[in-house]
Amino acid sequence: MNEPQPFDISRKSGALVPRGPVWAPQAAPATPPLPGGNSITLHFMWCSLVRWWKVALPVGLLLGAAAGAVPWFTMKPLYRAEAWLKIQDRRPYIAFPSEAASQVFVRTQIELIRHPIVLLEIVSDQKVGQLPEIKSQEAPVEWLRDHLQVTAVNGSELYQIRYEGPDPENAATIVNEVMAAYLDYNEKQAGKQNTEIVDLLEDQKNQRIRALERLQAIVREKTVQATGNDPGYVSPSKVYLTQESPVRAWQDKLTTLEVERQINEAKLIAKKKEYEATKSPLPAGLVDQTIESNDDVRALESALEYGRQRLVEIKGIAKDPKAASVRTAEAEIAGIDEKLKKLSDDLRVSTTKTLTDKLRAARAQEIAAIQDRIDEQNLLVKTYDEKLKDAQKDQEKLGSRALDLEFARNDMNYAEEVRDKIESRIGMLKTEQAAPTQVTKYRDALVPYKPTATPFKKVAAATLGGFVLPFALAVLWEVRVRRISSVDQITTETSLPIVGEITTLPVRSALPGRRSLDRFERHRSTFEESIAHVRTNLLLSDDLRELQVLAVASAISREGKSSLASQLAVSLANATGETTLLIDTDMRSPDLHEMFGLPLEPGLAEVLEHKVTLDDAIVTSWSARVHVLPAGRLMRSPHVLLGSGAFHTMLDEARARYRYIVIDSPPVLAASEALVVAKAADGTLLCTMRDISRVGQVRQATERLRAAGARPVGAVFSGVPPTNYAYKYGGYYNSPYTRRTWTDNVSSAEETTAETDDEHLA
Repeated sequence: MNEPQPFDISRKSGALVPRGPVWAPQAAPATPPLPGGNSITLHFMWCSLVRWWKVALPVGLLLGAAAGAVPWFTMKPLYRAEAWLKIQDRRPYIAFPSEAASQVFVRTQIELIRHPIVLLEIVSDQKVGQLPEIKSQEAPVEWLRDHLQVTAVNGSELYQIRYEGPDPENAATIVNEVMAAYLDYNEKQAGKQNTEIVDLLEDQKNQRIRALERLQAIVREKTVQATGNDPGYVSPSKVYLTQESPVRAWQDKLTTLEVERQINEAKLIAKKKEYEATKSPLPAGLVDQTIESNDDVRALESALEYGRQRLVEIKGIAKDPKAASVRTAEAEIAGIDEKLKKLSDDLRVSTTKTLTDKLRAARAQEIAAIQDRIDEQNLLVKTYDEKLKDAQKDQEKLGSRALDLEFARNDMNYAEEVRDKIESRIGMLKTEQAAPTQVTKYRDALVPYKPTATPFKKVAAATLGGFVLPFALAVLWEVRVRRISSVDQITTETSLPIVGEITTLPVRSALPGRRSLDRFERHRSTFEESIAHVRTNLLLSDDLRELQVLAVASAISREGKSSLASQLAVSLANATGETTLLIDTDMRSPDLHEMFGLPLEPGLAEVLEHKVTLDDAIVTSWSARVHVLPAGRLMRSPHVLLGSGAFHTMLDEARARYRYIVIDSPPVLAASEALVVAKAADGTLLCTMRDISRVGQVRQATERLRAAGARPVGAVFSGVPPTNYAYKYGGYYNSPYTRRTWTDNVSSAEETTAETDDEHLA
């Protein structure tokens, strides 16, 4: 037979199971060691999941399905509507090319689409303003601005106006209305500006015609003075100076520059009119929307609403409208309302000024740019005029009336050219008014037929979280209770040596057949071997060889102490040939009489109360080598019975008769009389049950035993599965010879004990 191994108590049967290295008894330390760590290891998590998977798996499936269904059924799908625009950086033309391309124009249009000037008109319209997603917002303009997107399509001139909403038809309506409002505003502004420029150029043309008529009169007068003849009507179409003349060259430059300056002045006047228009009050809706979106205003409105609701509740409770609580609540509401009005008035002034300043600043920037060009042109006009005068002075040196006539005709030609160029520009503007605009509608938004995205990720995350939750709770629960799943925990927490490990009691299969019978025989053989190991370790230990009275205790109930005590007593009797006494001191909840099929009384309780003698209470009929002292019927406090000294007297009498006495002790933590029993014994064997016993309870029981003066000689770890035991210690214990030899050595009374114990613990 292999060397004896440490043992424990089976979870189901309370039998002892071999585990760990060969046990070497050690003297109990004077003080208990520090408790072990509480870290979560992979082994700990695996044990927790194995222990709880039968409960956690179905619960996790249900929770995962429920959690995944929540976002799937509650999440409102969003539908994206898209309208397409074409915004060109250069204006298309019919006959006259436009100015250079401008990216500023494109950026301006993108911002204009989302500008409050356009959006306010949208939310004010009944068609859009009454839509649920717009109507429910406190600041619909700001909300719509945040939810509208204007983006270029792959860097092209095509742009998308996009909006996502819960209703597909409403989403398409909002996008189409925004695009229509923007195009209408853009068309009106462009047409208005072109019309004003044309009107101003018409005024300039009329002024030039009148100036030309005056110059014609001067030329006529000069002609009479130079020739003596009245030419009648003077036509200014004839060029009197050659192209090579310096006067002519500067006159041409001055003419072109003058026309450009007149056009810019016309633009300046149009922009100034727009700038002056910003002095008029802004739309009240725009200012109100900005004020309502202020965080402080919202906070005060919420406080005001809460105060009003609270006032209604107070009035319902007080019944008296003049009660002090009612007046206090009304005063609080009045104070909040006054703060809200003051804040709104202050914000109205500042908001109006801010919005007006922004709009005026944009207009002022445009005016400043035009004014800069005009100033530059004025300087050039002044320079060209000086050059022209210098050229004329050079011509005057020739001196003659004919020269005066030439100068007069030159001025007339200049005036005519300015008029002609203004007329040409007017004609160009009128012609290009019919040209396509830089912004054109490419496609209206269609009603989207499917959501933009299905919440698969959220469903997956919620399902996974719901499925994992019960497993996580199981691990956390095990962290809290800290059940014992290995002998290492016992040695770490209590420093007690491991006397042995015990497998679970074998259970006959309900299925007939040789295979089931063989499995049962293997498990029974393993169980018997585990019991034998505990007994061998106790008998071969030098420190425990003379041990006569052994108390078998546990921290709490259901840890297999009664099963271990009975099996150990039978094993000691059969192995040594000595008569062994088994005493049940757990008088609160006795078990041994049921295991052995004996009457409960007379027993220990009657002996301690001196109602019967020890000989009358001990049952010797069950086995010649195993005598049993039942617990008896408890009629008084077990503390009184065990602490009166009668127990020590009875135990001394039993010592004189029996070589080995095994005591089934009450649970240490549940019944304090267990400390009296343990102290009276020569040593105490502490039972622990795999996946039942808790680390803290075992450590506390060990500390109490040591504090009471008892001698804990070791711990037993039971509940080990037979397959784990066979894998750990090899197949030697499962051989037919071992089973046969053990069976031959075990009396029929022992088999009866094992089966009764199994049924009892189950």
